[in-house]
Amino acid sequence: MKDSKNLENNHISATREGVLAFYAQAAVFLYGALSISEFVEVFNHYEADKTTDQEAISGLVSHEKHNPDTCEYQVFNNILVGPNFFPKDYKEDEDAVYTLREEQMKNPRFLPSKADFIKFSDPLYLV
Repeated sequence: MKDSKNLENNHISATREGVLAFYAQAAVFLYGALSISEFVEVFNHYEADKTTDQEAISGLVSHEKHNPDTCEYQVFNNILVGPNFFPKDYKEDEDAVYTLREEQMKNPRFLPSKADFIKFSDPLYLV
C-alpha cells in the first residue's frame, strides 16, 4: 500500500482525501446518488491508484466532517448523495434517495471519458 494510505492507523493523507472528495463531487453531480461500492468502482475505473470501500468511507466521511460548508455530498447509510438531498435531516429526502436508487438499478451505469467525468466536479457545469 502506498504512503498516502495507512488504514491500519485509520489515516488517509489530506491529498488522498481530497482526490476521493473530488471524485465524489463529480459522481454525485453526474449520478445524484450511488452506493459506496459503486463509487469505488467508478473511482477505480478512472484512477490507477485504486481505492477500497473502507478507504473511501473513511476519506469521504472525514472530508465531509472537516469541510461542512464546502462539501457537496453526504454519506448516508453507505450511499453517497448529492447536494439536492438531505436524507439525514428529512424523511422525504431519504425516501427520494431510495426511489432514485431503485430507478438507477434498472439501468447500466454511464461512464464518460475521464476528461468528461471530471467536468462534473464543477457545480456550474452544464452538459
